[in-house]
Amino acid sequence: MTVWILSNKDTMRGTAITFGVSPGVLFSHYAYLIEAIRESAAKYIQWPTPAEREETKRFFQLQSGYPGIVGAIDGTHIEITSPKEEKPAYVNRNAYSSITVQAVVDHKKLVCIF
Repeated sequence: MTVWILSNKDTMRGTAITFGVSPGVLFSHYAYLIEAIRESAAKYIQWPTPAEREETKRFFQLQSGYPGIVGAIDGTHIEITSPKEEKPAYVNRNAYSSITVQAVVDHKKLVCIF
């Protein structure tokens, strides 16, 4: 349910109706997962050091002429086995089930933030 909220422009109430639960149950699941993500963020989200940011800015400015770029953002589909319920919600435009992942990479194409 939390992934649904984070990946769609749906309200808590609408998501609760979609999944057949009360808004209170949905909120408790949502709050639990968001707190778990927040607590583990430092382990998985790695911000570049000031020196790394400057190196990346120089590279992107030389390549593009635009100053101050510290990363490039992109997304991709990761193929999954879709859940039995709500299967159509996971089918992408290429007709297979997936979730989307978004990442920010530096000039070496190394993930900075995801």
